[in-house]
Amino acid sequence: MHGKISSIYSHIELADNDKSFKKVREAFKRASKYLHGKGGFSSKDLSHKEIRPLIQETFNVLRNAVDFGIKTEIPEAMLEKLQSDVFVFSGMKTYSQLKEASLLLLDEAGKIKPYAKFEQDILSIDNTYNRNYLQAEHIHAIAASQSAANYYGFMQDAGGYNLQIRTAGDDKVRQSHAVLNGITLPDDDPFWDDHWTPFDWRCRCRIIQVRKSKYSITDADIATTAAKEAIPEAFRYNPGKQQVIFPPKHPYYKTSKAALNEIKSMDKN
Repeated sequence: MHGKISSIYSHIELADNDKSFKKVREAFKRASKYLHGKGGFSSKDLSHKEIRPLIQETFNVLRNAVDFGIKTEIPEAMLEKLQSDVFVFSGMKTYSQLKEASLLLLDEAGKIKPYAKFEQDILSIDNTYNRNYLQAEHIHAIAASQSAANYYGFMQDAGGYNLQIRTAGDDKVRQSHAVLNGITLPDDDPFWDDHWTPFDWRCRCRIIQVRKSKYSITDADIATTAAKEAIPEAFRYNPGKQQVIFPPKHPYYKTSKAALNEIKSMDKN
């Protein structure tokens, strides 16, 4: 399970010591104590009072990122969908890391390890999920929420402009993203359905409105080929059109259908 999850994070930058994640890490420790005491973990445990804080604290971090990223007015229903997506993502992130931690409960003899040993063994899981991954996810949530709001604004002027991809234009731009710079297509072109910023973790590219008379339309095949090579498959989605913050194909969602149903049920409540 971890291999599939780690693959999507293979090129993120390591996090610094961000104190804003302290409550998340404290909640992970609380959840791990419960997990150790029970001697296992399942999707039904997600609603337990010792597990729920990890979901909530993760959600708080990512929801605040969404609030920070949205600078313009969007419909309340759209905001609710974005926040709901963040909650489900937080729940599945919680399930993924605790399920991984549960695999370290037993020693070589098949007995439950002393808690001190178990706690030491799962330090890397906490550091990976609640420091490195969470920082990348936090930054992504800011960019995706801003991008979703921009898409909504652009659709209010539908037909009046073309849309164009712009990179940050500095020496930090990834070569894979540089080839996307300047792609220009009508705002109703199907290309935008699954090629929208952010294109990857820490992507600084943006999509802007441009006057139809100023820039030539990019050949659709050329644009699609360039995007296919530049954008990882998991990131081929449109936050504004789909009204989600995180990639629908993120591996967290594939870890357990039962957990996903449990989290969605909690979200409705």
